[in-house]
Amino acid sequence: RNFRGTPVVEQLRRGGYETHLVGKWHIAPTPKQCGFTNAPVWLAPAATPYPDPELRHGLEATSDTKTPGLITEIFTRHAVEVIEKAKQPYLLWLAYNA
Repeated sequence: RNFRGTPVVEQLRRGGYETHLVGKWHIAPTPKQCGFTNAPVWLAPAATPYPDPELRHGLEATSDTKTPGLITEIFTRHAVEVIEKAKQPYLLWLAYNA
């Protein structure tokens, strides 16, 4: 699939923002290709159960790992960690699926 133009996330990163993704990412290209500099936990284009979901950990992840817990709580915990550690300015893209 060909992606045209510069994604907004990439433009913000170029403007000095930290760019973080937590949650579902059901589109191509990958989060890294869109300009995210951090993706501690994310759901690739697939279905997963809400308890103990199969998620990707890290921006470079190419496979899913069974992650203990409920998906909404996992996403929330990682989002809070991003907020607590982020420097200004930053973008947190938080996408729940449940």
